[in-house]
Amino acid sequence: MNVISLHRPLEGEPLLRSITHRTGSRFASLLISCGLVTVETARFNERISGGFFESEDARVMVIATSCDRPLFYRECEVLAQFARKDLVLIRFDPLEGATFDVLLEG
Repeated sequence: MNVISLHRPLEGEPLLRSITHRTGSRFASLLISCGLVTVETARFNERISGGFFESEDARVMVIATSCDRPLFYRECEVLAQFARKDLVLIRFDPLEGATFDVLLEG
């Protein structure tokens, strides 16, 4: 089996794009309000500040982005199929608010 990382091997660019501070703050607030993490975990976890959260208990991954639709959908679809987990892609837009893409793979 090949090892898959979060970086593309040929281009060297990260699979998960970096997110803005505002998007990271909203993402952490959403995870806290859903009861998936505590305030301390959200504050100090670098993966959450990078827009990625994975729960082994719930078998779900939650990813935040500020990219417009349909950008980033295909990458998340591949990630959900590879991990065999459900994935929630949250798009934060200053004008439209938050939208959700739910990929049921688990």
